[in-house]
Amino acid sequence: MFECARCAPSCRLATDEDEIENPDGCPWPTGERTPLWREVGAVSRIELAFSGEMAAFALAGRTCCTTRRTRHGDRGDEFEVVGAGFRLVQVLCATLSDARDALCMAGGFATPQAFEETWRALHGGEFEADRHVYFHFFARLSGGA
Repeated sequence: MFECARCAPSCRLATDEDEIENPDGCPWPTGERTPLWREVGAVSRIELAFSGEMAAFALAGRTCCTTRRTRHGDRGDEFEVVGAGFRLVQVLCATLSDARDALCMAGGFATPQAFEETWRALHGGEFEADRHVYFHFFARLSGGA
């Protein structure tokens, strides 16, 4: 059984030669089996680097989201922060201003200004409010990675 990594579990294939069970509900290309399709239950290990401060926030449960310029994984993918295991629970795309204004606290920041200052420090002073970024929401795994 395969599922679409972007919209699972609504789109599933019994084998890679079957038709998609829910083609009308899938916003992604459906003609060929692409890298978006993966085995149900398959877990990908991804690299998701955190600064020392943000790693401490993640380990302490102070943050459940990291904002990145590019998509680093899909729901269900796992990564480590200083030896502790985490799993992506959702990946969303919106603007950088949305991250600053609406999701700064989920990212571990006390204020939108603190989010923007940190973003600028990490990205050469740039803050393009209309730039599309990816919010990677995650949860800590019990018992490590």
